[in-house]
Amino acid sequence: MKDADVKDVRTMESVPRDGGSLKEVVLQESSVMKGYLKNKKDTNAIFKAGWFLTGDVGVIHTDGYLEIKDRSKDVIISGRENINSVKVGNRALLASKGGEGGGGGNTSPALGRDTMCVQYSHKRQ
Repeated sequence: MKDADVKDVRTMESVPRDGGSLKEVVLQESSVMKGYLKNKKDTNAIFKAGWFLTGDVGVIHTDGYLEIKDRSKDVIISGRENINSVKVGNRALLASKGGEGGGGGNTSPALGRDTMCVQYSHKRQ
């Protein structure tokens, strides 16, 4: 990873490294996509000043640790229901009993978006 930061995307200024200033997580890396094929409008919306806008919001702690706190658009609209991806992720964390988990949305032809949940339980030795 070339660089990762938390910035105010209106000004592209980095947030203070205080563990409390919440703004958008941005990335610079050669393996980050160049853009959407034949879709300059959407490509321009996710890149700013050479940074890829992830859609995640986070903080940077005094030791440089970047912590993702939430999604800027964390509502999954599935059928007629609004589902909070953070709640799905938290449920995955509880179910993994000390492991890791997360939640999000996936494209569904029938529902628009469908809920996706991933969990990983650490093997105890």
